[in-house]
Amino acid sequence: MCFIRILLFSLLLISITPDLLAQSTVVRWEPEFSFTWKPEGRWAYNATFSGRNVWMEGSEQLSGNYNWAHLEGRVFATYELFGGNSLGGGYQYRFADPFEEETGYEHRLMQQYAFITFTEARRFGHRIRSEQRIRESGTIQRLRYRLSYDFPLEGQQLDAGEAYMILSNEVLWSLARDLSELDNRVFVGIGWALSRKRKIETGLQFRVEALNTNEPENVFQLITSYFINR
Repeated sequence: MCFIRILLFSLLLISITPDLLAQSTVVRWEPEFSFTWKPEGRWAYNATFSGRNVWMEGSEQLSGNYNWAHLEGRVFATYELFGGNSLGGGYQYRFADPFEEETGYEHRLMQQYAFITFTEARRFGHRIRSEQRIRESGTIQRLRYRLSYDFPLEGQQLDAGEAYMILSNEVLWSLARDLSELDNRVFVGIGWALSRKRKIETGLQFRVEALNTNEPENVFQLITSYFINR
């Protein structure tokens, strides 16, 4: 239960220190819907739809539809190898500034290797991903590594109707002709297994973007996800 207290304390800290956050911090919300289909065999297929709404940027508190930074859709296929190992790949399209007069786009190609290890009901997930972010201004190559850890909050096994904790940290390295940036993302969240095939998660992610430059940016992002597995 101490992890729940940490999450609640983090949310409280954000709410009582707006002056501190306004100095150089972005606050935003990202809702997500994910559908996974796993037929018989080793293949699994996923479709995800999400958006990003900016609540505060620097000292400016925003409101209205124009705050939607982007909408995006992603399709992904995963092939299970052995012992919790898998290979995957996918495509993502991002529609930037959908409610502005001038909009943008991004095509993203993804390649992934992941593996999972278990300690009783506690799960460690490793994900190594390569991405090609294709924009009108050019292409950015990005490398990502994420370590995640989740476990049930009651007992040694997650049953329907019970809650679980998620912790993760991800390092990202973006490369282009005139770009070399490092980002770091820490996530603390809680999830509920509504049934064997449905779950919902929510949590707070703290990002430090371009941390290897003279002007890093702090981002607090509330993430809400709904998952359906068939």
